[in-house]
Amino acid sequence: MLVSQCLWAQEWVDLAMYESNGYFLRATSELNDPNQGEEWFNKRYGVLNLVDGNYTTAWVEGELRSGVGQSVYISLPHYCRSINVHAGYGKSPSLYQQNNRVKRFRVTCHVGINPVGYASEVTMLFKMMQLPGEHYIDLRDVDMLQTFMFPFAHADIAKFTEKVKELYATHHEEPIFQVSAFLQLEIVSVYKGTKYDDTCVSELFFNDTYVADYRNQPYPKVLNVYVDDSNEGQVLIDTPAQKGVQILNDPESVFQVVDISENKRWATIIRMPAAMGEGRVETEYLVVNTHTGKVLNSDIENASAIQLFNPLFLVDRYYETILRHPQGEVILR
Repeated sequence: MLVSQCLWAQEWVDLAMYESNGYFLRATSELNDPNQGEEWFNKRYGVLNLVDGNYTTAWVEGELRSGVGQSVYISLPHYCRSINVHAGYGKSPSLYQQNNRVKRFRVTCHVGINPVGYASEVTMLFKMMQLPGEHYIDLRDVDMLQTFMFPFAHADIAKFTEKVKELYATHHEEPIFQVSAFLQLEIVSVYKGTKYDDTCVSELFFNDTYVADYRNQPYPKVLNVYVDDSNEGQVLIDTPAQKGVQILNDPESVFQVVDISENKRWATIIRMPAAMGEGRVETEYLVVNTHTGKVLNSDIENASAIQLFNPLFLVDRYYETILRHPQGEVILR
């Protein structure tokens, strides 16, 4: 009854959303780029930088003063468990300190309906209604990814979605093309920058995706990934500058490469004990980012709010690398 009353009291809010890397998103403001060309989006400071898989780019709010009250709207995956955010300008340690960083977000959830024909060449128009209730996310002042559990109940979102669809049908003739849930993150407070009063957010994604941090990658390009023929306890890569660069070394283990992504950025590798002994041999699947040379199982688990169980495989689909695991899939970027 309360949900129905809230719906009838609300008015539809129309938002034109950009679509990028599987997300619909929009910001209430963006810092103007004085060198902006004829592109339809703000390449330097625009909201699309939030989902470009690059910690060195950022959305920068465009209002005067600190950006308090400015928001980002972003569509949610089908089943959202976690919110991952880098709340600062990650291009360099100095720029991180010089610009404002988000200290607190106010988080609300909305249901958006995109009617048939409500689209332009670059945007999709959604008619939005807000789910009752709000939550807050408090961020540490650290130049790194931070993960938070999704604060809304999925059953409440599903029930609210059906109510919104019913209300839409009673007041609109255009058929529904698609329905999506959205998160709104509104800046409530900031950590002040030492030089600029602009608030920046570099990256935002959910449990369906994992974005590796390439800012200090030692191997920007990898040509091949393989196990050393003369020492199966070593995993090697070839780069344009050098062949046989060691990225994994464990004298007590034997490695076996299972899958390598087409872009050579990701590999799944089996680790087995070098001394087999008697009984069942325990194997462990490792997810390795070859550009950083790091095993990222625990990082992916934290960002996705899951536990990775064997087996783990890589699949390339529509120019994306997918990590398949017994509980589902994660896009690796």
